[in-house]
Amino acid sequence: MGFATLLVFALASACRTAAPVKPGFRIVHSEDSGVGRVFVVDEGDLRYLRFDAPDGDDQSVISLSDPAGVPMDYVRLALVGLAHVEQTRRVLMIGLGAGTFTTVLWRSMPEVEIDAVEVSPVVYRVAREYFGLPDDSRYRIHLQDGRAFVRRTERRYDLVFIDAYTEQETPAHIHETSFFAMVRERLVEGGAAVINLAVEQDEEERILSEFASVFAGLACYGTDDGQNLVVVGTHSGRTLSEEEIRARAARLTRRLGLGFDLGREAGRRTDCGLPAQPSSESSKVTNLTALWKTITRSMYLSLFGSRVNALESGS
Repeated sequence: MGFATLLVFALASACRTAAPVKPGFRIVHSEDSGVGRVFVVDEGDLRYLRFDAPDGDDQSVISLSDPAGVPMDYVRLALVGLAHVEQTRRVLMIGLGAGTFTTVLWRSMPEVEIDAVEVSPVVYRVAREYFGLPDDSRYRIHLQDGRAFVRRTERRYDLVFIDAYTEQETPAHIHETSFFAMVRERLVEGGAAVINLAVEQDEEERILSEFASVFAGLACYGTDDGQNLVVVGTHSGRTLSEEEIRARAARLTRRLGLGFDLGREAGRRTDCGLPAQPSSESSKVTNLTALWKTITRSMYLSLFGSRVNALESGS
């Protein structure tokens, strides 16, 4: 089957499948954030924060029936970072999203002070209005660039989580060696930095290499779908064995009253190398899939654009 035939097939299929088919699909909110279009989408019991399109990549997920739950795979893995530090009293989050990670800490660890940095006021407001972001003196939100905050702050943190993406790009100035070095300087002795890497992004291999140049003794954890790699680097450059981290994580599950087994998540440690580049044949499939997704997104917005505009106008 030639590429032109596949393209025609993709166009025909897009015409048939442009409308949402998942049970309970509903666009709750849509707005331009200045760094991309923000969508709040309900699909059954789950509420998603997405950028660019209603079926865009999931930035954050919560359960409407269980607000204390953590449905998103990589967020549970990032919480394993708690087992890599000696204590947790101050946490810095670069890239708020819907605040899922830091809200778990705020709820489970009343002794913790949290600083969360988010460049987009719209993303912050959406997190507050649609995802239950707490309004509390222990949970400070800083609406500014993450690099600027790290450079100016005099605070020291036990744990720093870097999870800053836009739909258009991976912000280079907070994913490079000089920034990671500043983050390390803001860690206390015994502290750790955690970074979420979207494996499908072209820049991730470079980012991992630059992170590793600053933080030795890395521990890496992979999501089940292979789309994310969560990397932990310690201030000391040393990391505990997998068995000790799992034991610590299991104790944290009980102490914090988590609704999932953090020890199990710690058992998902993996090699820190990113997957090899796909073969030329698989690249053709990947490119066609990307084309198909672009087509269906464009047709979706063409068919349902009026609905999106109505949401924005409040009608």
